Amino acid sequence: MISLIKLLKEAITTNPYSKMSGLVARSPNALFGRGETPPMWNIVISADNNELANDTKRKEVLRVISKKLKAQALSSDMDFSILNPDKIIDGLKYYPATGKIVGPLPKFLFKLGNNPSVKNAKFQYELSRLIPSIEIKKK
Repeated sequence: MISLIKLLKEAITTNPYSKMSGLVARSPNALFGRGETPPMWNIVISADNNELANDTKRKEVLRVISKKLKAQALSSDMDFSILNPDKIIDGLKYYPATGKIVGPLPKFLFKLGNNPSVKNAKFQYELSRLIPSIEIKKK
């Protein structure tokens, strides 16, 4: 019979992710494994009154997202060699017929446990000051 004390000691002294790290080929403190692309959301960025049609506002929205990506890549001690902010920003495409920006963004730019939206984006303050009616939705 397994002792409860033995189970509790094992649970307290070991990192639960250290056993699984060999299976997923990453260190226990890594965000994602080597050679793996970051987990992404396919998102749609839209605004009322077709404000994204304005070239300067659209470029400013992309600049804010790029700035947050670069800050995350520089400030973290994790391996972000595969995280290329310029490549991610190039993946966001503007469609003039619909007036929306569509493309993938990493999940770490949004708060955990939620679908992407402006309210749970880590760059929400800057975007809402730029375009108050901006919306982000999961595609």
